[in-house]
Amino acid sequence: MDWFNLNGIKCVLDTMPIVKNISHLEVGTDQRLLVVAMYVTPSMKVPVFFVNLTTLSEYQKDAHTSVYTIRQDKLLNPEQKADPETYADCIHWCLLGLPDTWNDVIWLVSFGLLR
Repeated sequence: MDWFNLNGIKCVLDTMPIVKNISHLEVGTDQRLLVVAMYVTPSMKVPVFFVNLTTLSEYQKDAHTSVYTIRQDKLLNPEQKADPETYADCIHWCLLGLPDTWNDVIWLVSFGLLR
């Protein structure tokens, strides 16, 4: 199941973020990468502060480009749009709100205003 879509059609037709108060979402994120980042960054020689924006992003399932994406410099054609299992892009973000929120959080952390 991807993004709580029982039909398993990724992020297609999602127009609202997840609004349920769920402490941990299971939407297919590879948690192993987060674990590695959380344990590696504190031991680096150059000080690095790990800002985990993953959970915040997971709630914004409606922010993906879905079938309104570009492949090889061309918009998807109607046949490709009709096959979201193959062509939907549920990786990239297109709504302004989410990347702007990432920038705001990183800016606040950079100036010590958020921990």
